[in-house]
Amino acid sequence: MSTDLYGHGGLRNLRTADWCACLHLALIFGWDPGPELDSDCPELCNYCVSDEDARALALALYRAIHAIESGAEQSPETKKCLREVGTMELARSVADYAIVGGFGVG
Repeated sequence: MSTDLYGHGGLRNLRTADWCACLHLALIFGWDPGPELDSDCPELCNYCVSDEDARALALALYRAIHAIESGAEQSPETKKCLREVGTMELARSVADYAIVGGFGVG
């Protein structure tokens, strides 16, 4: 199953599990989601992420990337998330997309 982020250019064909893992990683690094994203992996179609929430998501993912790339000790939960995300390039792609502002998920 795949998830598309759409709006300013789009980020297509994310594996749904990867999208959920990015959301969970952001939560671990301090993201406080708005109501449309208030679970580890919300309903996966047809909702919008506000500008504020998108930028907060991006900043949390950037914090995660920085902590991981700097070699900081990671909690077991973070290590599990990293295995699910696979590569930091995916997290960076989502962060780079979200920092621009709000988007739709479908």
